Amino acid sequence: SGKLPKDIQRRKTEHFTASANDAFATIRITAKDCTEECYAEILDYLCAVLEQEEFPRSYSVEFRGKEKLYLPIPGLPKKGVNQLFACAVQHPNLHPAIERYARLAMREYEWYQNLADEACAMPGTFAVFALGMLGQEWWQLVWDYLDLCDDEHSHLQEKFLREYVKQFGFTADTVPVFVRGVLSMQNMKYSKDYAAWMANAESLDALLEAKIHLSEIVPSGFSSDEDDDDDEGEEPAEETEASPEEVLQYAWETVCYVIWGKASAK
Repeated sequence: SGKLPKDIQRRKTEHFTASANDAFATIRITAKDCTEECYAEILDYLCAVLEQEEFPRSYSVEFRGKEKLYLPIPGLPKKGVNQLFACAVQHPNLHPAIERYARLAMREYEWYQNLADEACAMPGTFAVFALGMLGQEWWQLVWDYLDLCDDEHSHLQEKFLREYVKQFGFTADTVPVFVRGVLSMQNMKYSKDYAAWMANAESLDALLEAKIHLSEIVPSGFSSDEDDDDDEGEEPAEETEASPEEVLQYAWETVCYVIWGKASAK
């Protein structure tokens, strides 16, 4: 549109070239090398673009680099934005910049526009996953991300959560994040692996502790009446409005089903 500053529209250094187009909501980046300085400059540029009020909140990041790394989470789309954060997260000095980008990028009901519908992801997703897989020091970022996920469309967090629990186990630290993640999407799949990983006293105690604090864990948009629109006209609205207690009970049953499947009814 011509509204972006010239150094945002195009930037070229010895480490990378980039352009941002607000009319097409596209950021294109080419890394010339694989150094920490290169990724530092790229992250700084991404943040500078997102700080422009004129730039759309749903956009594409097209990244090309020589380092063909991807996040260690099976099933994630192997796109440039995945590659970018898999490379950048190798450098501990860049972790604060990755978080800065994630927090600038995360917006409910906004999307990376160059991902297929089944892999739709909120801006900031790959940055959050990159840091989240490092350990519990990044739990607050993951926690905040899961609260913003659009539960009707966003499912990539399911792939993150599985790998997260596989790596760190069900502990007092990870169970609340897992529960919050289960409730951040619709119809998360049951896996017998979850039951196996939960089959010890420490993990079960952590789950019971999470149940006690469930009202503090449930994402802000969660409800127990996701399908009410399908039954429109069959019952008066006041009869379908779930009480807080019913919402928490539904949440608890949902979590147990993901861990134990049909056996959770027992």
